[in-house]
Amino acid sequence: MRHAPIDAPGRCYGRADLLPSISHEAAIDRIPRDQDANLIWSSPAERCRGPGALQAARTGVSHRIDARLHELDFGQWENRPWDELPRAELDAWGAAWEHEAPPGGEALPALEARVRGWHAELHPGARHLLIAHAGVVRALWVIRHGCAWPEAMDRPVPHLTLLEL
Repeated sequence: MRHAPIDAPGRCYGRADLLPSISHEAAIDRIPRDQDANLIWSSPAERCRGPGALQAARTGVSHRIDARLHELDFGQWENRPWDELPRAELDAWGAAWEHEAPPGGEALPALEARVRGWHAELHPGARHLLIAHAGVVRALWVIRHGCAWPEAMDRPVPHLTLLEL
């Protein structure tokens, strides 16, 4: 599940620890009470960690926070308005987004590698609930379903919607 929406219109954010536009309680109310996860995972970002901890307390299931589940790092662009970013930098990244990183940030292959490492350690017989970011969900589509990155990027990742991966 992707975290609750962030009230930061027009801002570039990935690792920036911005708070959601709704409470953590309201976010977990979107998770069916009968979900049967054996383990809850979340990114260290508060918008994921907070709801994960509350859901774990509500269900009596263990909650694990893993740094490999962070969103893509946008480096020098983090938490800045998109319309204030240098056009030449945006164009250069846009031309090679599948392999290049934003200035001082992280490239998609690095995101995929860390999510792949996390995924490889999951117990295959367990049911896992993940509260993370759109980039992590898309990386899992690449890893689990063999999607190419352009296809994964074309898929919507709605906030607060359980997706079966």
